[in-house]
Amino acid sequence: MGNTMYRAFAIDLDGVFWRGSQKLPGADEFLAYLHELRIPYRFLSNNSMISAEDTAEKLRTFGFSTTNEHVVTAGSAAVTYIARKFPQGKVWVTGLPTLRRLAASHGLHTLNLERNDAPDHPEFPAESADVVLVGLDRTVTYAGLQQANCALRAGAAFIAVNKDPVIPMEHGLDPGCGAILAALETASGKKAEIIGKPAPRLLLESIQQMNATPANTLMIGDALDMDIAAGVAAGTDTLLLLSGVSTMLDVAKSPYQPTYIRQNLQDALPLLKNAQ
Repeated sequence: MGNTMYRAFAIDLDGVFWRGSQKLPGADEFLAYLHELRIPYRFLSNNSMISAEDTAEKLRTFGFSTTNEHVVTAGSAAVTYIARKFPQGKVWVTGLPTLRRLAASHGLHTLNLERNDAPDHPEFPAESADVVLVGLDRTVTYAGLQQANCALRAGAAFIAVNKDPVIPMEHGLDPGCGAILAALETASGKKAEIIGKPAPRLLLESIQQMNATPANTLMIGDALDMDIAAGVAAGTDTLLLLSGVSTMLDVAKSPYQPTYIRQNLQDALPLLKNAQ
């Protein structure tokens, strides 16, 4: 049973507001409605490739009017968490340069800041890492996986930005961070601590920022085992949009059942406006 009143919205981006370089129907109207009624919202991004600032700029490039403060990324949350748990610690990053630089900007000694698949300095090998951080890496190599696996087998903590198996693109679905993570979990025999969805940490942080509660927040997303699972774990109502990853066939066999299902944001607008 859905709530009749929502005071805040947590919103996924890929497959909801856009798919690859294509803007999706209803996104403009929904954001304008939120601004008109001054309803708190946060965009939740599992993307480990870009920062909150870059994500907000991407939104503006698509023509969406928003600010950096409206974006909460799993990459930033993961690096902040590591910096708090391992101040000035040594980290091996399996991820793109953006994530490696983000780790360094938080005071962490990023062992492979300049080189993706080898230590920058021989005196600080991968095995000296306190933490292995995994994000999406479109340039991942076997050598890089070897280094991360050595660090994990030497005792490094294991943290992943997310475990998204795929990324929605115009041409279909590309391998996501979860595909890389699966290789390292298999090789190391360890399970990573997940920061982004489907873990509830990212969603609960956004709810706190909005001075809302799970009971009066609606989580909107396109992936049952990511967005809807995060909402279920956090205790929010959920809206599944069929404009991205999940289909009705997936709904039929999923343990994560959304509160509502619509084709896209345009189809969902009557529901969202009536929930005020």
